[in-house]
Amino acid sequence: MEFIGALWHAILLAALAAWFWSFLSWAAMNLHGPEFRKLPDEDAFSTALRGLKIPRGVYMFPYASGKDGSSTEFRNKWNAGPVGMLHVWTPHVSMAKNMILTYLTYVVASVLTAYVAYEVLPAGSEFLRVFRIVGTIGVLTYCIAFIPTMVWFQGQPRAMAMAIIDGLVQGLCVAAVFAWLWPEA
Repeated sequence: MEFIGALWHAILLAALAAWFWSFLSWAAMNLHGPEFRKLPDEDAFSTALRGLKIPRGVYMFPYASGKDGSSTEFRNKWNAGPVGMLHVWTPHVSMAKNMILTYLTYVVASVLTAYVAYEVLPAGSEFLRVFRIVGTIGVLTYCIAFIPTMVWFQGQPRAMAMAIIDGLVQGLCVAAVFAWLWPEA
């Protein structure tokens, strides 16, 4: 746990830098706005769903579990469509709570980044070496994990590209903070 004592300020500031880019990208610059489309008849859709009283959660339709996915009934439903996923939220989302939880997630990512970097880079490493190593870890952290989900659940190419851009910027912000605050020899 020595790395936390040596890098606590870099951990917190790197998480803040990643969070700040996320805020800029989603809220201030609205780079992700075009990823979402309005339903053709939103009012009818909402009225139908409201009547079903579906609890908060993620739903697949048609749904199949295990061997059910190879049944004729499931294949017929799949081929007839529509096919998709439905995310049902509670109506009163707390932006403050979500922002805090996002920042805490980024703190955990920064702690893990600090651990790996501290194990492979000696104190006093030059800025560019720290930047390259931590940048690689940061880009892996913020870019790669979501891609299989986007592939499997047919994420739009623009949404995937924007998420990769976000991850690159976040990873490089984290790298810059760690390189700037890397401990002296």
